[in-house]
Amino acid sequence: MPELDLNINEKDLPASFKTRLVDAQADLVRFARKLSSDQDEINDLVQETLLKALDNEDKFEVGTNFLGWMYTIMKNIHVNKCRKQIQDRSYINNEESIQGRELHDVSSDYSEYNYDIQEVYRLLNSLPGEYRVVFMMHISGFKYKEIATKMNLPLGTVKSHIYLTRQKLLHIFKDLK
Repeated sequence: MPELDLNINEKDLPASFKTRLVDAQADLVRFARKLSSDQDEINDLVQETLLKALDNEDKFEVGTNFLGWMYTIMKNIHVNKCRKQIQDRSYINNEESIQGRELHDVSSDYSEYNYDIQEVYRLLNSLPGEYRVVFMMHISGFKYKEIATKMNLPLGTVKSHIYLTRQKLLHIFKDLK
């Protein structure tokens, strides 16, 4: 009966998770450079990726491509940051268009339709500032929690503002008919 070799060679064992993280840093920096040219953003991406990987160590399946898993985490972090920047810019642009200016200048050959749209925007512009901003953010697609966070208002206040604005607009539109 042949003897079993119980000497385990260290290189035959999978590297520890933390060792793999340290070894992957140079590759992560290279990948981050493909996503951004700003050195601070590159450093942030690498750091956030490492932290997220540590937080999700239990989700990594041994035997799968570790670097591929890390690249996916980094790409997702980058995409989420880009989406947030776009959303923040959209919020700022919406707020600027709402603050004291006409929301929309409609010029159309359809005078009745044109009048109705202009009337809607006139009514929206006549709303008190905080109500108008909250309502416009809501109809622009922001969720209640996002509005509450950006406007620094309690969630209940946001819901109340939207409800009251809807009721006021419904009442006004019933009077117009």
